[in-house]
Amino acid sequence: MKRDIKREMTDRIIEAIESGDTNVTKRWTNTLVRTGMPYNITTGKAYSGGNVIMLLTRMDGYEHNAWITYQQAKDLGAQVRKGEKGVALVHYNIHEKEDEDGNVQKIPFAKAFTVFNIAQVDNLPEKLAPKLPEGVFVHEQFTALVNYLKVDVRDGGDRAYYSARGDYIGMPRHSQFNSHELYVATLCHELIHWTGAPARLNRTIESSWGSEEYAFEELVAELGSAFICGHLRIEEQTIQGNAGYIEAWLQILKNDKNAIFRAAKLAGEAFDYLVNALYASLLKQAA
Repeated sequence: MKRDIKREMTDRIIEAIESGDTNVTKRWTNTLVRTGMPYNITTGKAYSGGNVIMLLTRMDGYEHNAWITYQQAKDLGAQVRKGEKGVALVHYNIHEKEDEDGNVQKIPFAKAFTVFNIAQVDNLPEKLAPKLPEGVFVHEQFTALVNYLKVDVRDGGDRAYYSARGDYIGMPRHSQFNSHELYVATLCHELIHWTGAPARLNRTIESSWGSEEYAFEELVAELGSAFICGHLRIEEQTIQGNAGYIEAWLQILKNDKNAIFRAAKLAGEAFDYLVNALYASLLKQAA
């Protein structure tokens, strides 16, 4: 029987949430702070989209977020230990099909492949020794990012939100937060919403509270916030996982096995948008 990788992954997340793990995004963020984004140790390329979430669900007990396929390990003279279980990921290919009129249709399809954490592999070459993320969060860098993007942040309200109509972020006063890191982590969540404006990444972000579209965008923002907070070395403290959100997310995941992949893809795009701007702002600051 052909494996349904997307269904397997979605069911694993549903099971975790229903078993009481409602702080999954907080845990994922803290894993990213500790280990960095997951990547292939032979190519150096970071994984993206739903594959990031899939790997984060299997990071318990591993020191490094570095992965490798069985064949890649074999080609290096290394060996996946007998009995070790890998993580099934998804790679998208394009199948070209010509119709009766001679027009070529490009049909995307998902192909599964398996990776193993380097802790499951023996005899890896020393040159591939992984490195843990370096550095800590720097307030000046984050400020430079917000200024570079010309984000309209308005402090002084009683809650954090993004106004799609006004294209601004409302935030409580800095003094209302228990720490500067908590303020920044909250702002990161709203920045993900901010990236969805028509002039930026053009997501569907203006919808009524309680709707499925609203809950889906909150899921995108939570995942994107986990990615960017992990990159900035800020432990997540702002999980939006109250009962209403969690119930809505569960319903979305149960109804659509593709939802977490779509949300992770959109979150990854928002993450790339902000990280690229971060590096541009640092270059401008150094000039």
